[in-house]
Amino acid sequence: MNGRISRARPISMVCAITVAVSMVVLSGGSGSARPSSPSPSGAGVVPTSTVLVLVDDMRTSDLKVLPKTRRWLARDGVRFSAAYAPTPLCCPARATLLTGQYAHNTGVYDNLAGGIRPGGVSAFDDDLTMATVLNDSGVSTGYVGKYLNQYHHLWVPPGWSDWRAGILDEYRYRHAGDWEVGVGPGLATYDGITTYNLNGVARTIAGYETTVQTDLSTRFIRRNAAGPFFLLVNYLAPHSTLTPTVATAPVPHESHEHDYDGLQAPRSRAFNEPDMSDKPTGLQRSAMTPPTIETTDLFAEGRAESLQSVDDGMMAIRAALNRQGVLGDTNVIFVSDNGFMLGEHRIPLGKIWGYEPSAKVPLLMAGPGVPASGVVRQHPVGLHDLASTITRWHGLGPMPGADGVPLFAGRAPRRDILLQGTFEKNAAISYTGLRTPDRLKYLEYGSGEVELYDLAADPQELQNLAEEPAHAELRATLAARLDDLRDCAGAGCLRR
Repeated sequence: MNGRISRARPISMVCAITVAVSMVVLSGGSGSARPSSPSPSGAGVVPTSTVLVLVDDMRTSDLKVLPKTRRWLARDGVRFSAAYAPTPLCCPARATLLTGQYAHNTGVYDNLAGGIRPGGVSAFDDDLTMATVLNDSGVSTGYVGKYLNQYHHLWVPPGWSDWRAGILDEYRYRHAGDWEVGVGPGLATYDGITTYNLNGVARTIAGYETTVQTDLSTRFIRRNAAGPFFLLVNYLAPHSTLTPTVATAPVPHESHEHDYDGLQAPRSRAFNEPDMSDKPTGLQRSAMTPPTIETTDLFAEGRAESLQSVDDGMMAIRAALNRQGVLGDTNVIFVSDNGFMLGEHRIPLGKIWGYEPSAKVPLLMAGPGVPASGVVRQHPVGLHDLASTITRWHGLGPMPGADGVPLFAGRAPRRDILLQGTFEKNAAISYTGLRTPDRLKYLEYGSGEVELYDLAADPQELQNLAEEPAHAELRATLAARLDDLRDCAGAGCLRR
C-alpha cells in the first residue's frame, strides 16, 4: 500500500462486508411468478440501449475531479443539481435503484442482516427489478461490479443475461495489505484480488479493480452492440478500502496515486461547525481534533485519486460505444448510491445522514432520451426515479410498483422527496424527513427532535429553524406532509 494512504486512521465500517470462512453455494432466484412487463408507452419513445454507471459514496462536490465525465455528460446532456438518495446507504440505495421504490417498500433498510431493521442482500426480493422487466421484453442485461451487501454467492439474480459481480474482497481495489481467508468448495484460497461470480462460476481476476470492471463493461458492449442492451456498472470508487476489521482511505491506481497530493476536505462553513447547539442532542459532538481533521483530509485525497480511474473508465465506455456505432443510440446515466460526509457538522466520515453532503448525489444523463444539452435541472429527483426513466427509454411504461416517475416524461412533478435513515445502534438519531421542491429540508428524529432548514438561504444547514416561533406553522405543515408520505406507495408518493 502506498505509504501516504496507509497513514489513514481506521474508522468504523459503515458498508462493512463480512467474509465467511466458508461459502454456501445457493441456487438461482426464488422462482416465484413475476407480474407481467409493462405495456409499451407509445408516442415519442424510441427503443435504445442504456448504460448506468453507479459509483459508491461520491459527493456532488466530487464532480470537480471528474473533468472528462463532466465534459461528456454535462455538456451533451443534463445535470441534476438536487438529486437525492432517499436512504443514503449502500444496500438500501441499490434496492431503491433497481426497483424504483423507497426503503419502506423494498424492505431493505440497512447493509447487514440481523439488525433492528432488515438489511443486506437477504432482505431484498429481486424477483421484480428493472432487469427482469427489461430482460422479459428482449433487452440484453449486463451487471458488472458490486451488488448488494453480503452477496458472496454463486447464484445469479433473476433478469440478468450477463452477470459479473464481485463476491469476495470487492472493497480492496488492489493488493492493499496482506490478508488471506479460506473459502468453501470450488473456490481457491483468496489472496487479495477480487473474485467475481461470472454467470454462476467463481473466477479470481488480477488487476486494479476499477480497470478490471471497465474492461468487463466494454466487453459487454462489444458483445451486445446489436442491442438493445442495458448495462449497469457498479464501481467501488470512491468508497473506503475495507478489511474485516478496519476502513482506510481508498487506494488509487498507481498512475494516479499522486494526482491530488495534499488535497483537503472542502472547508465549507459547515466543516467542523463552530456551533452545534441547534442540532438534535444525539448529533451534538465535540469539535474535530487536528488528528481527526488530518485523517479526513487523507480520505479526501484518496477519494479524489481513486475517482481518476472512474473518469478513465467513462472515457473507455464512451470509446467502446463509439467504436460499435451505438454512442448516439445509447442513454448514459452517471450517479452515486449516496454522498459522504467529510467533516461537515463535525462528522469526520460517513453516510446515512440526512444532511446534504450525505443525502445528495451527483446525477448526469445524456443520450437520445435526454431532450436537452448543457442544462442544469434544479427540481428535486431521486434514485427511485431512475428505474421508470430507464424502462420508458426502452419503449415500456413506468417500472411496475415504482414510487418514482420517469424523468423527461412531461412536466417535472412538484412533489416532496422522502428521506429515511436508520442507525442500527442509535434509534434516537434515525430519521424520516422531506426535501421539498421549495428547497426546504425537514427531518424528524427518533428522539422526537426536529430539524428544519431553508436550503435557499442556508445551503450549509447551519441554522435549524425548527424551534423558532416564526416557523411553527411551516413546521406543522411539513409534519403533516411527512405523515402522508412516510408509508406511501406508487402514485401516493407524488402527493405534496
